[in-house]
Amino acid sequence: LTTTGGINGPGGNVSVTATTGATTLTTVTSTGGTANAGNPGRAGGTVNISGVGVTTGIVTANGSAGSGAEQLGGNGGTIQVNITNGVEGLNISLQKQGMQ
Repeated sequence: LTTTGGINGPGGNVSVTATTGATTLTTVTSTGGTANAGNPGRAGGTVNISGVGVTTGIVTANGSAGSGAEQLGGNGGTIQVNITNGVEGLNISLQKQGMQ
């Protein structure tokens, strides 16, 4: 699952709920959209994963880089995990991009 914000937009939100059985998510990503020239970067979206028996690989919520001199990068988003019956293979990454 991948969401990317539009130009000058935050990353899209992702919500996954496993209600029965096992659920496998290989990669879940939310990234801030590309900043127009002279604008700061945008924040990554929120990623919520909940339910029963979830196996996942890489989960990221990254901000995008600012565009232009002295433009700050966007903040990393929020990742929330609420799993019962165990979670396997979880690798979480949040990044705030630096100035360009």
